[in-house]
Amino acid sequence: MRATIGELQALHTIGLDELLKNDELVSIAPIRGYVIEEFKSDIIRDIPNIDIDEYMEKLERDYQIFHSLKFNIIDRVYSWNEDRGLLNGGYNKSLEASFIAEELSELLRNDESIEEVDSHIDSIIFQLGALSKILKSPHRVKRAFEIVLSANEQKSSQKDINGKIIKDKSNFIEPQEALKELLEEVV
Repeated sequence: MRATIGELQALHTIGLDELLKNDELVSIAPIRGYVIEEFKSDIIRDIPNIDIDEYMEKLERDYQIFHSLKFNIIDRVYSWNEDRGLLNGGYNKSLEASFIAEELSELLRNDESIEEVDSHIDSIIFQLGALSKILKSPHRVKRAFEIVLSANEQKSSQKDINGKIIKDKSNFIEPQEALKELLEEVV
């Protein structure tokens, strides 16, 4: 999915963080006759000494991030927990871990694809519910995912002997500091 000029304008003008805080898709129709080259010229005028191709790639990546974070599973799980009063009880690590462990146990006991898919999804739903209780807003859950996913995307494509992707120590930035800052927002 590629961004329209209008969507790139929104990302350039408003920024990804502000768009995500609003928690709704901002749809800005492209201005008639406004072409990508004119947009690039405006950016170069706004931000001197910019590598325009690199910046346009960043806007495209931000657009993909924006759309991937808009997938409403986090909102639906948060609302489901909220509607049942589960967020009010707070986070109980042992209880949440037992729900997740039960789903993983079901995964290991079943050989049917349908049961495997169901177990994986149920595990994710329980994990999103736990994150909702810890972070106290769907927006913060989405930001936590973005923090960890961005860190993971820095990893190399090399694997260790067990098949796990190896961190490239030369450029990998651990997500813990950004997560700590996110958790400090929780009242």
